[in-house]
Amino acid sequence: MDIKKFENFVPAGWVNVKVDRQMAIRLGKYVRVLDDLLEPSERNDLFKKIDMLSGIVSIVEDAGVDIQKKLSLVTVLQYLKEIKEHFSASSSGFLFESFLGSLLNADIPDDNGYADMIRYFDAPHFRYRGQAGRRLTYQIKLYKNDSTVKVKLGKDLTERCDYYVIALKDGDNIKVSIFDGKNEDDDSFIAKYGAVVKTGPEVGMRIRTEASGMKYVNLNTSTVLFRSFANAKTINLGNLDELIANCGEIIVSSLDKIYKHISDLHYHTESIITGKKKDKTIISIDDAKKKADLTIDRLRKDIEQLTSSIRGFRE
Repeated sequence: MDIKKFENFVPAGWVNVKVDRQMAIRLGKYVRVLDDLLEPSERNDLFKKIDMLSGIVSIVEDAGVDIQKKLSLVTVLQYLKEIKEHFSASSSGFLFESFLGSLLNADIPDDNGYADMIRYFDAPHFRYRGQAGRRLTYQIKLYKNDSTVKVKLGKDLTERCDYYVIALKDGDNIKVSIFDGKNEDDDSFIAKYGAVVKTGPEVGMRIRTEASGMKYVNLNTSTVLFRSFANAKTINLGNLDELIANCGEIIVSSLDKIYKHISDLHYHTESIITGKKKDKTIISIDDAKKKADLTIDRLRKDIEQLTSSIRGFRE
């Protein structure tokens, strides 16, 4: 597809999705829609969710997939793109944890413990990838490509997480591998990918020990990550504009107008409070109210058009 043909239909509001403390709440609404693309038994499987995000092109091009689900999927990836491109290393790491937590409706502990994310299950005999239990723990890392990632395993290996999610920023892509933390026979067992110790008392070992007794492995991402084991996936964030265009010109144009009206309404509301327009010139309260009312009316009409367009696609 020639993306230039559709460049005027890319909603500015999507490019600037709001990433803040309420992000997980907003994302949760989209994730619930996406769950319909998975079997009930797959909706609590983080690997299945990552696999779905990595296969977005085939989903968007599938005529049998609801347009609402396509738009939801693209919006989820817009949040991930924003996290990747516009936040510092420490901030993006925390936000990535929140992003993954939204995918699974999981908890993000604030106790600085060994688990960055915990998924609790109500069913007492819930089974996940062959493991029985009521909760799963995850340690999550988001680094630049060609980094060395230090993964803590706890003192005496007693605080190992069930899974270790290692994600790398690589150009327009985020590469994600999910390593097993407890099943030593699994091909993705985390310790199998630790760099071998070359000097000292632990020479030849992959698991290392800090002076405090903490066990850990160093993952050299340029050499050991993302081999061909099944838990490695790549999420492409460089083609979202084209995917948005694929969802239909009328729908995307309506979205563009809606986001613009919402932005205008924000400025009109500030004008009512401050007595000044966007360009800082003086405006009366009545004039500011008239502009807000007009924008609300336009917003209502464009929402009606969007609703009609999506209903038409779905029917």
